[in-house]
Amino acid sequence: MRHGYSGIPRWVLGLAAAGALFILLPLAAMVARVNWAQFIPLLTSDASLTALGLSLRTAAASTALCVLLGVPLALVLARAASDVRSAGAGRARSGRRRRRSRSSWSERARTSSASERAGLAAPAVVAVSVGT
Repeated sequence: MRHGYSGIPRWVLGLAAAGALFILLPLAAMVARVNWAQFIPLLTSDASLTALGLSLRTAAASTALCVLLGVPLALVLARAASDVRSAGAGRARSGRRRRRSRSSWSERARTSSASERAGLAAPAVVAVSVGT
């Protein structure tokens, strides 16, 4: 019998199965305990509608704050990363000799450090690579 490479190690599949059970078992327990005969009246009660309204207002406020604060922050970070790149290019033109030749993005990606490939790069590095 021939065993092919599935691409996903067995230990990762085991962790994924444990995570799925971590979510599905409590849901199954809640479904088993619901009083289905009184479900619709409970769902439309004043307490349930009040809780739903509070949840929707809170979610809307949270989304608005994330957009109002996050978009300008992302713009500042993107511009700052652009300024860092242009400052580096200005030094190269100002007479200092660069140590290595200008390489393409794919060559830089291939020669990146192991920590950058693992997602442990500094946020500014991530912003630079996203902005290009």
